[in-house]
Amino acid sequence: MTRIRAGLGAAILLVISVIAAVPQDELTRWGTPDQNGRRIGSYMVAFDGRTRCPRWTLERLDAAALAHRAVRDTERFTTDTQVPSEFRPSSIDYARSGFDIGHCVPAADCMTGERDLAETFTFTNACPQRPEFNRGEWKRLETHVREIASGPRRTVWVVTCPLWLPDRGGKDNDFKVETIGPSRVWVPTHCGKAVLISDRDNGFSALAWILPNRKLVKGFDEYRVTTDEFESASGLDLWAGLPDQTEDEIEGTK
Repeated sequence: MTRIRAGLGAAILLVISVIAAVPQDELTRWGTPDQNGRRIGSYMVAFDGRTRCPRWTLERLDAAALAHRAVRDTERFTTDTQVPSEFRPSSIDYARSGFDIGHCVPAADCMTGERDLAETFTFTNACPQRPEFNRGEWKRLETHVREIASGPRRTVWVVTCPLWLPDRGGKDNDFKVETIGPSRVWVPTHCGKAVLISDRDNGFSALAWILPNRKLVKGFDEYRVTTDEFESASGLDLWAGLPDQTEDEIEGTK
């Protein structure tokens, strides 16, 4: 483990634009969590060179996109050559670590075609997750979000991020970060997911969850938080493109 101070300086965020399948104005219609991000396929990601994990990912889902089912059997995670080599995680970091290579944007969200699917299998879109978490309540939460997005006349935007939250019982704002591999990829203490729902019949609503990265006895909905609480924990500003009154109303509601 590496001991760090919570007041550590700003992360190294990589900003590159690439062409993606989903139009830029549709993906970012209600804003981005911050100004640091790039397109990979149908989603957007801000990669943090300090943690070797995403700072956040942003995706847009609806019933039409989720109706497609590309074949997943041959996909393997690949390194991202657009990330400088000194910050670039790889399969060596995860090998025999005891952690899953956990998607932030799930592969099952991006199955409109094989290329769309393949672009979720990059280490830029991954963080270390404990197997019992990744294959348990986190997977059930991902399925739940797809079920929400599959509703008629509905579009959903999803922000996902790994989180490092200090133990409230700690002293002097210090906390321990577990790392894996020669690249010292940070293991998140929690993973968060925030959802903006645009329903043509019922307007806007928002949901958010922060789950500990461990085996959970309680169901994922026991870890619901308000969007305001999610923003406070992550340091991100969500859905800033909404009218101020709408944003204030939905972000304070659990």
